Amino acid sequence: MKLIKDRFEYSGGSLAYRIYEPEGEIRAVVQISHGMCEYVGRYEEYAEHLCSQGIVLAGNDHPGHGESAATDADFGYFAKEDGVDLAIEGLKRMSELLLERYESKPLILLGHSMGSFLCRIYITKYAEKLAGAIIMGTGGPGAPTGAGIALASVIAGLRGDRHRSKLLRSIQQAGYLKRCGKNALRTDWLTRDRGVVEKYNNDKYCNYIFTVSGYRDLFRMLEAVSVEDWATKVPTDLPILLISGEDDPVGSYGKGVCAVAGALAHAGAQKLKTVLIPGARHEVLNETDRADTYALIDGWIGEVLDELPFEEVVTFSEGEI
Repeated sequence: MKLIKDRFEYSGGSLAYRIYEPEGEIRAVVQISHGMCEYVGRYEEYAEHLCSQGIVLAGNDHPGHGESAATDADFGYFAKEDGVDLAIEGLKRMSELLLERYESKPLILLGHSMGSFLCRIYITKYAEKLAGAIIMGTGGPGAPTGAGIALASVIAGLRGDRHRSKLLRSIQQAGYLKRCGKNALRTDWLTRDRGVVEKYNNDKYCNYIFTVSGYRDLFRMLEAVSVEDWATKVPTDLPILLISGEDDPVGSYGKGVCAVAGALAHAGAQKLKTVLIPGARHEVLNETDRADTYALIDGWIGEVLDELPFEEVVTFSEGEI
């Protein structure tokens, strides 16, 4: 596996990116839209797996994340204005770079957590660039996004848009440890793999509180994909894999994920597959049974690349989750 690191220019300045490239023949490219308080480098283990399958893994660190942040003070800060638009622009620029480099090999966008919200916005605008989309660790409608945006704006007015608010973090993550048992660490909701959790907690690119401006942009992302007509803007022939942990609080323990699946199905999605992984928490690619998840995604990618018949939509009743 070969690692390529570089930067590209965009309206907000420049963004860092990584490309993990197989040594042999390349079948396809998976572009990562990573989550909040993380970066593309956290996907290296998964990149090794994909490269062994002849698939490139690549992606840019979002504005205010990882190596895209100019200084530690910029962590969790997208921009003074239009942070969501700039993050989407970064994804689009990365897609174009990959399509040019790999001569239009099939490109699949994988969005995790906050990155899944950006992915869901992206596929309403630029789905023609993609062979498929993996929406991972996403959340459903119903969160009080308007109140969150208003509160973040008030705090920004009082303390500045780069202020780091423990109040907003506590509101955003309220109830996240409900299924993590006694003596849980604050970030145990991420995965049952304590080694991954401890590494996350000791990583300066992860262990920080978002700025209030960053939280406002996060709530705006979620608001954009929670409106009633969001799903109607997604092309019905786009292959989509919705995948989350059954014990993921971001997806309301399956209910929010099923709501997203239901909206897409109602809008006419023809190639939608929904999977809830039993016992898994938020980061299914870092879970204790991640090898099984890798294999499941491999199978879905195979369906996309081989144009095989797609499985029917899998939904879950309230009683089943």
